[in-house]
Amino acid sequence: MKENPFRNSPSEIPRSLEVAPRGSYKEKVQKEYGDLRIWDYLHYDRDGNLWIKDYKAVDLARYARTPLEIVDTRIIEDRAREWRTKVEMNAMGAGYGGGTEVFYATKADPAAEVVVSAINAGLNIEFSSQIDAMSFNRLFDMRKDGEYIIPRDIKVVCNGLKIHPAAFNEPQRRAPKGMIFESNHQTSRFHDENYVSMIAALREKEVDITPVIDSISEVDIWAQSDEVPPQGVDIGLRFKLYGIARNDQEQLRLEARHGMDWKTIQIAAERISRVKHLKLTTFHAMVGAAEVIPVDDFIDTLMYSAEKFFQLKKKYPTLKKFNIGGGIPHLGERYNHDELLSRLFAGLKQKAQKYCLDEPVVEFENGTLVAAEGGFHLTKVLQEKENSVDAKGNRVRWANMDLPFMRAIPDIYFLGKEFIILAANNANNSPREVILGDLTCDSDGRYPTKDMRKKGVRMFVPNTKYEEQYLVIVASKAYGEQLTGVGGVGHSGQIEPGEIIVYRDSLGRTIFKENSRQTVYDAIKILGYDDSNGGFLKRLRRR
Repeated sequence: MKENPFRNSPSEIPRSLEVAPRGSYKEKVQKEYGDLRIWDYLHYDRDGNLWIKDYKAVDLARYARTPLEIVDTRIIEDRAREWRTKVEMNAMGAGYGGGTEVFYATKADPAAEVVVSAINAGLNIEFSSQIDAMSFNRLFDMRKDGEYIIPRDIKVVCNGLKIHPAAFNEPQRRAPKGMIFESNHQTSRFHDENYVSMIAALREKEVDITPVIDSISEVDIWAQSDEVPPQGVDIGLRFKLYGIARNDQEQLRLEARHGMDWKTIQIAAERISRVKHLKLTTFHAMVGAAEVIPVDDFIDTLMYSAEKFFQLKKKYPTLKKFNIGGGIPHLGERYNHDELLSRLFAGLKQKAQKYCLDEPVVEFENGTLVAAEGGFHLTKVLQEKENSVDAKGNRVRWANMDLPFMRAIPDIYFLGKEFIILAANNANNSPREVILGDLTCDSDGRYPTKDMRKKGVRMFVPNTKYEEQYLVIVASKAYGEQLTGVGGVGHSGQIEPGEIIVYRDSLGRTIFKENSRQTVYDAIKILGYDDSNGGFLKRLRRR
């Protein structure tokens, strides 16, 4: 029998108190989210405090001040390891002999602690930009106490746009006639460190790295011997998808920026086959976000892509890897991961038998699935107010917090993402409905958004009078900071939340690493309100 996820810490209370009090906020949460696997690492104690693994969320909120971001690398490692095992077990269950590889898609969160945690769990790395390549290059060379930080046999897949290095040559700078420039510009090393050159440099270090070609022009880049190291390069081709396609006509109608249609894929493969130092090894088929695509449609699209893979492999036997991209929801969400995996492996096995070819290595590129559940935002309710009524005449209550939504979880605006937001304390109190507001003066600084409210999304907090109330935004580590940027100035002048990174040391102890909090002074310096900018401002302020 599965253990009650709303258990109280066994060392604190008797098991008779495990049941949530009737009519409490805790009971409401249990009914709403009790089937989710977020309770693998969350639980409420008998006093109504929310625990994240082995620490109380409210303790960190009070110690380090809110707004606060928590990055628990232990959860990232656990989920990455579990997903890798789940992939392997489903392949074994289907009698699949082609092998599997899981890559962490760094665009979900490229922070060093997240990348290293994924590698600790046995994952490889996928990246899609120059900064990803430069960061990985530095990590690959990094040593501590004479030992490399990451293994030498790690595999890398490179997606994203790859432009010929010559396109980044800086022209000789001359001010246009009649224009006066004041400039602090310094010549950059962008030409030497662009995406293509960084991939080539990593290959020269004998990293097992595969650039995935997105267009015919990219084939030409890698065909030039001056851009390719002596040992040559394995090449992947990206099939144009991002949506449901079961045949060539449906694929042509897909409005997708990345990848090539079937005709172009064949041309690209032929060109690669004529270049001695290139080897076609990978076929990349990224369907899209699995959480919004029914499993049947997702599998149908992958099987259509698999047909093309085997047709290509028939002609080019070096093609051995079928890369399905990412887009799979994290393990805490309501999604049947096992069904997707078992049907994928069974389908690929069937296709291989049809074409009398070996089963390919299946590669997964997962970002959100690996990173999301390791991140939490803690915020404090600063003020509550009522100033309107709904269509039924009920008073609408606002709970205003110290967390800037547009800075911390911009996913709700860019992606329309719904978050689970839980009370960090007072969960034994009765619930009351509120709309959460942030510190900005923007009418969109709220949760749920207006569109979410129309769809029936509601937010509840414990009913309190004088107690401090803290809230936890769950599974918020993927994409948030990548959409707004790190170290800048947020909307309405809001600064970044503080950050605590939680990890397990070599002795098994839980350690909390507190990073420097951005200050208002950091923000106003970025905006130019700094003594070093005084000379310019004096000239600008005409008298």
